[in-house]
Amino acid sequence: MGKSRQPLAAFLLALLVHGLLFGVIVLSFGWTPKPEPVDTRSMEIVQATVVEREKLLAEQRQAEQAALARQQAEAQKREAAKQRAMAEQARQEAKKQQELEQKRQQEQARLKRLEAERKAKEEEARRKAEAERKRAEEEKRRAEAEKRRLEEEQRRAEAAKRKAEEERKKAEAAARRKAEEKRRQQELQARIEAEQNAAQVEVALNRFEAQIQQRVGRYWTRPPSSRDNLEVVLQVEMLSDGEVRNVKVVESSGDRAFDRSAEAAVYKAAPLPVPPDRAAAAKLLPSFNFKFTSGS
Repeated sequence: MGKSRQPLAAFLLALLVHGLLFGVIVLSFGWTPKPEPVDTRSMEIVQATVVEREKLLAEQRQAEQAALARQQAEAQKREAAKQRAMAEQARQEAKKQQELEQKRQQEQARLKRLEAERKAKEEEARRKAEAERKRAEEEKRRAEAEKRRLEEEQRRAEAAKRKAEEERKKAEAAARRKAEEKRRQQELQARIEAEQNAAQVEVALNRFEAQIQQRVGRYWTRPPSSRDNLEVVLQVEMLSDGEVRNVKVVESSGDRAFDRSAEAAVYKAAPLPVPPDRAAAAKLLPSFNFKFTSGS
């Protein structure tokens, strides 16, 4: 596009120059000055101008021909490029058609292969199903035979089991009678021992209570304001060695000074005597209630 504009610009420039020269010539011929002597030098200049104009016109024609030649060459190049593009498009289209044909043939081959595989799988499935049917029938026949054998064995086992159950029940009945007799004897012996132990525990607790009353009484200091026959119930927390952990009032005597004096006496009397009988000691640990009176 830039090359086609250059000859046109040259042509316009030449045309402008020739126009100016032509105007100068016209003016030179049209102007009628006063008659003067002919100047041969001016005529030479005019002739030179005409020659220059013809030269410029010749150059203009050459430029136009060159521009036309270039345009034709450009047109030929574009036509050749167009032909090449059309040929390439035709080649691409043929290649595309060839690829499509190949894909179609490949797809047909794939479908044919899949159909063959499907038929082979169906045949294989049919053979397997037939084999499975025969196997199931054989398995069923064997299972029925095994079932009959097991039923026969079960009948014999049940008969033997019933007989063994009868023997077991007889033995259990005899064992229960023997165990019941033994249990009654053990219960009787346990009641006798429990009564004896309870009596021993009661004796031990009575002895412990008397000892506590006596020991606490030795350490008790009567408050000046206390009267006779006051009674307070104390809860004593005692360790297994007789040491006293805590003492608190459970039932007050109504006299706070007497209650506090009784608590102090229990602390002072520690360690308290612990019954040697373990059953009696268990009833006192970890705590027991102790009734203290002002007459103790």
